[in-house]
Amino acid sequence: MTVVSIIMGFLDNPEPPPASQVEFTVPGTYIWEVPRGLKSISTLLVGGGGGGGRGSSGNETGGGGGGGLRYNNTVEVYGGESLTIVVGYAGTGSTVDNRTGGSGGPSQILRDNNVIIEAGGGGGGQLTIGAGGTGGTGTSIDSLTVFGGNGGTGGYQNGTRNGGGGGAAGYSGNGGNGAIGGTANPGGDDGQGGGGGGGGESQFGAGGGGGVGIFGEGPSGTGGQNGTSTQAAFPGLGGSDGDDGNLRDGGILYGGGGGGMDGGNGGNGGNGAVRILWGDGRSFPSTNVGNI
Repeated sequence: MTVVSIIMGFLDNPEPPPASQVEFTVPGTYIWEVPRGLKSISTLLVGGGGGGGRGSSGNETGGGGGGGLRYNNTVEVYGGESLTIVVGYAGTGSTVDNRTGGSGGPSQILRDNNVIIEAGGGGGGQLTIGAGGTGGTGTSIDSLTVFGGNGGTGGYQNGTRNGGGGGAAGYSGNGGNGAIGGTANPGGDDGQGGGGGGGGESQFGAGGGGGVGIFGEGPSGTGGQNGTSTQAAFPGLGGSDGDDGNLRDGGILYGGGGGGMDGGNGGNGGNGAVRILWGDGRSFPSTNVGNI
């Protein structure tokens, strides 16, 4: 065997790269080249949260739905191929009276323009009674099994109060639903299996749903309490390695839905995110998923 053939054989069958990861947390479209020698990756996607609606003064509105979450630990790849990564954008809270909030964008991984995995974005908060934003779901192609939850539904207004934002989906359950408008309701639902809790509501604007982290499953988010006519609503707590939501905006982490508002701007949803990792003994939802 010649030296040239040995070199060519090495190039065709390089050693696997060391364990590592890559994150995409700014909405947009990216091209990611798979490291040479890599044959399988673990993927995590969170869709963008929906924006809250804006009603006219005295005309309440619904909160945006939370983004979905999907992961898979056995995505086959080949070194040197290029995958397209799409990070879902946050749905914008409405700035115009009596207008539905914007829907959050899906986060996706594509090969040759075909979607491999997708985590859907949450729907925008709506104005009609009983119509908060829908929670994001997810999908895949090629019979690739995906795991995770759906985003919480945005709370709806019942004629007296605004609806809270839905929580982002969790690794093993759904995000909490946003609070339904009305002083008789206790607040947003807790997340299930790591999903962010739904935001609380008040007469002057509802809380945003909690976001979810991308570094593994943690405690589920807690639903925000309802506010009163004289105080701002409490936001839902984010699931996983969570943070509070930012009042009417979705959680500081990813995928929370924005709260509804009458006489002011609806809350913005949280951005989506995509995280990819590889290496032996690493898998979502929580096995050696930190940065190394």
